[in-house]
Amino acid sequence: MDRTAPDRDFHVVVGDSINDGSKEADWQYFFEKTNSWLHNIPMMNCTGNHDTNSRLKYGRFAKTWDHPYVDMKNGGYYSFRYANALFIMADSDNGGRLGTVFSDKQFEWVEDELEKGFNNNLWIFVCFHRQMYSTGDFSMEPILHQFYRPLFDQYHVDCVMYGHDHNYQAFWTDRESDWGGTKYFVCGAAGGQEKMEVKIMGPNKGKTIYVWPSRTYIYKRDGIPPIVEGASISQTSHRLDEVCKDQLYAILEPNFVDFKIKGNQCHVRAMGWQDQVFHQFNFTKNPKNS
Repeated sequence: MDRTAPDRDFHVVVGDSINDGSKEADWQYFFEKTNSWLHNIPMMNCTGNHDTNSRLKYGRFAKTWDHPYVDMKNGGYYSFRYANALFIMADSDNGGRLGTVFSDKQFEWVEDELEKGFNNNLWIFVCFHRQMYSTGDFSMEPILHQFYRPLFDQYHVDCVMYGHDHNYQAFWTDRESDWGGTKYFVCGAAGGQEKMEVKIMGPNKGKTIYVWPSRTYIYKRDGIPPIVEGASISQTSHRLDEVCKDQLYAILEPNFVDFKIKGNQCHVRAMGWQDQVFHQFNFTKNPKNS
């Protein structure tokens, strides 16, 4: 990042900063690795299942990261504004109580924040950990699609970012609509090569929901990914094949995702550790209530 994005203003982490939130050694390792820049470049965190999947782990997380939590007792969710952009940092693990969907109270808060961003004509980024759309190992979450997609469409959300799957993926839903549609990003591959989910590739024959033909997947090139033979009904229920048609690109390589906003334009790049640019594109801010 220091070579390819030296002028970055802050970092957004969509959960799982560390492998085990109950282990002091994991926390120490994380801060050793980030010590050279964390003191002067802010890091804005979402909760993840590895760092907050119990009340004990969540307590450590919330005390370590001094974010402006709305209701720290019940969840590590908050928002912040930077220039003309609103970032809504949601907690898909609900303060260490597990689950996939936000609590009712948090859901109401998310909707209120979306309305504020919409009424103020801001860029709107929604960030959480559990994947909503993915052809990776954990695949689609129909329940998130059911409850969140109408909300994100209503308020013309520009980008939704999450992790959980250890790869990079980009989707663009409703691209042909009059308001421009939402970009969905899987940003879960900054943990190194050993964390990659190689079982999603066909030659590995791992039991997963979708199977990529290689280390990359592109819908226009590859079509709908097949399912592994013998997959269970519970697995196949996590397929949303229509959403696959909105997938722009996916790659199974360690990376970080760089967003640069200038006015109503954004340039996004998925960058590799050796300065490779795996995927990049430009988009315009969705029109809001201005």
